Amino acid sequence: MSTIDNISSIHLAKKMGATFTGERILASGLRVYLYSINRDNFFKVLPAIEDYSYRKGVGAILKNKDNLIYLFQRNDFPDNWQGPEGGIEQGESEEEAIFREINEEIGINKNKLKLLKKSQYYKYKYFNNEIKYGFVGQKKQFFLFEFLGDLNNFHFKNGDNPQEFINVKIFNPKDCISLVPNFKQEIYKKI
Repeated sequence: MSTIDNISSIHLAKKMGATFTGERILASGLRVYLYSINRDNFFKVLPAIEDYSYRKGVGAILKNKDNLIYLFQRNDFPDNWQGPEGGIEQGESEEEAIFREINEEIGINKNKLKLLKKSQYYKYKYFNNEIKYGFVGQKKQFFLFEFLGDLNNFHFKNGDNPQEFINVKIFNPKDCISLVPNFKQEIYKKI
């Protein structure tokens, strides 16, 4: 069901394979269009619907020449450490997004980074089944970089934006998993 002027809902219904079945006027006087979808079409589009419920993003893992990992202490949850992460903005590629996030969150420019590898996309749900910005979780592509600088290169203030991180330390990869937020640990194990 969609109000007659809700073009986005009508477009989504058609994209899902739903067909127009009629029009009604509700008790409130609101005029709506009705769409239906048969069972076969619904199960065909279900994976795409689920995919849209995850916010698309990127994450970075920075390592040094000795294969030790840089993790950053979160400002909001000081017991948790992780790499720079964030969403992909409209019209931005994954690589553009990760370089922007790294610069915004830890003050590092791309000339201090050597891209080694990109992962597939991994999904996770938000902590306590929260819904943020209309999404149930995130699907992220991770980038592994060799960091070509030193600890003095990191800066955590991002203009007037809230500071994401407050500290950086270097860890052995096997010690990293227990430090990241619980709901991200399975993803960090995979990457």
